[in-house]
Amino acid sequence: MKRALVYGALLIILAAGTGALLFNLFKATRVDVARVTRGPAVATVYATGFVEAKERRSLKPSRAGIVDRILVSEGSEVKAGSLLVVMRDSALQARQQAAQAQVQALREKLAPDSSYRKSWEARIAELSRTAQQARERAERLKKQLGAGGVSRDDFDEAEARAVAAEERLVTMRRDAEQTLSDLASSLSVAQADLDVVAAQERDNRVLSPIDGVVLAVHVEEGEFAGLDRELVKVGDLRQLIIEGEVNEDDISGVRVGAEVLTRLAGYDETLVKGRVYEILPDALRATKSYLVRCSFVDAEFVPAGELKLAGRTRIHDDIEPFSGMTAELGIVTRRVESTLVVPRTALTVNGSVFVVDGATVREVKVTTGVQNFNVVEAKSGLNEGDVVAVSEVANLKDGARVIPRQ
Repeated sequence: MKRALVYGALLIILAAGTGALLFNLFKATRVDVARVTRGPAVATVYATGFVEAKERRSLKPSRAGIVDRILVSEGSEVKAGSLLVVMRDSALQARQQAAQAQVQALREKLAPDSSYRKSWEARIAELSRTAQQARERAERLKKQLGAGGVSRDDFDEAEARAVAAEERLVTMRRDAEQTLSDLASSLSVAQADLDVVAAQERDNRVLSPIDGVVLAVHVEEGEFAGLDRELVKVGDLRQLIIEGEVNEDDISGVRVGAEVLTRLAGYDETLVKGRVYEILPDALRATKSYLVRCSFVDAEFVPAGELKLAGRTRIHDDIEPFSGMTAELGIVTRRVESTLVVPRTALTVNGSVFVVDGATVREVKVTTGVQNFNVVEAKSGLNEGDVVAVSEVANLKDGARVIPRQ
C-alpha cells in the first residue's frame, strides 16, 4: 500500500513536469509587428553630441582670487556688458588704497591754494623783501661813497650782503620750482600706478560678452577660483545647434550641407532634421574624433522673459530641445529613394528577420544595404507587404508560435 502511494505521487510529479514542458514548448510569444514597405533609405554616419547655443562663452577669472559677489543666477537674462561676478584680491585692494592715498596727498600739495605752496611762497616773499632791502641799502651807500659820506668797506659789505640775499632768493625759487616739478612727476607716476591698479580691479569684474542667458554658475561666493576655473557659462538661446563628434574613420564621408537625422533625449520616436554647416579642421586627440556642427531645420525661437532672451526653440511636433541635451546624429552619406525597407529593430544579430505567417514565424536571411537609426534597406530575402516581428527577436526561433500585435 505504501509503495503504491509513492508510485502514484511520482506519476503526478512527472505528469506536471511534462505538462509544463509542453506548455513552454508550444506557448505563443506576443510580438510587435511591422510591414516591409517601399520607400527611401539612407546610409548614415553615427555621431554623439549635445545641443548647444551657437553663441556661448565660458568665463574664467583674469587672475586667481576669491569670488566676492555673484550677481546672477542660472536662467538670468543678461545683456553684453552686464556684471556677472566680482572677484576679490586683498593684495590688490591694499595696493589700490596706498596708491589712492599717495595721489590724494600729492594733489593736495600741488593744489594752487595748498598750505604747502603757500609755505614756499611765504618764504620766497620774505627772502625777496630781504634781498630788496639789502639792494636798496647797497645803492644808497654807493651814492654816499662818491660824496665821501661812507667808507669803501661799508659799501663793500652792503654790496656783498645784497648779492648774497639775491643769490639765496634765486636758489630758493629754483628749489621751489624743482620741488613742485618733482611732486608733479611723482603724481604722474602715482596716478599711472593707480590707473594700472584700477585696470586690474576692472579685471576682477567679470562681464557678459554677449546678450544671452546664464546657463550655469559653477562657483559660490567666498570660494577661491584659479585661472583655469570656469565661473559662469552664458549662451544665446535664440539659435541652438548640435555639436557632435564623428569618429576619424568616418569623417571622410561627411560633407558640409549633408542632411542630419537626429534623435534627441526624450524624443526617441521622432527624428529631428538638421544640416551640417561646419566641420572643425583639427581632430580631438583624446577621442580621435572630429567636431561637427549642425543646424536645426524649421526651428523657431519663441521668446520669453523681460529681455526676450530666455525663450525656447520649437521644432515640428512640439519638440523643444534644451541647451545641453544629449543627441545621437545620423549624418546622411548616401540616399536610395525607392527600395524595400524594414525596421532596424526587426534585424537579429545574425542579419535575419522573422516573417510572421499567421500564428508562427519563419526566419529569413536578409541582404541589407544602407541603414540608419530606424530602417534598413532589404536588398534580398523580403517582399513588399511582408509582416515581420520587431520585438522579442532575440527570443524567437524558426517556427515559433507568436501572437502578433500591430
